[in-house]
Amino acid sequence: MKPYRREKLNSLIQQELSKILEREIELENTLITVIETKTTKDLKETKIKISVFPDQKKEKAKKIIEDKQKEIEYQLFKKINIKKLPKLIFVY
Repeated sequence: MKPYRREKLNSLIQQELSKILEREIELENTLITVIETKTTKDLKETKIKISVFPDQKKEKAKKIIEDKQKEIEYQLFKKINIKKLPKLIFVY
């Protein structure tokens, strides 16, 4: 596999996931940011580092993201032209 493929996939996931989270997560006065994405060499998993501000709403945001994870993955799959979307693992 070419080394830039993972970098391109990481960048694309980060961009699209940021847009999806902005639409899907409705917490008042809360900023949710996708800081970093790292995909494994075999493209099976992607670790996504998420930042939540203010820190007091981190648990509430985490619960909402976990509840909507399948829907988020589906929307991301529709946006990214890839055969199999890597499993998303959110890290806070």
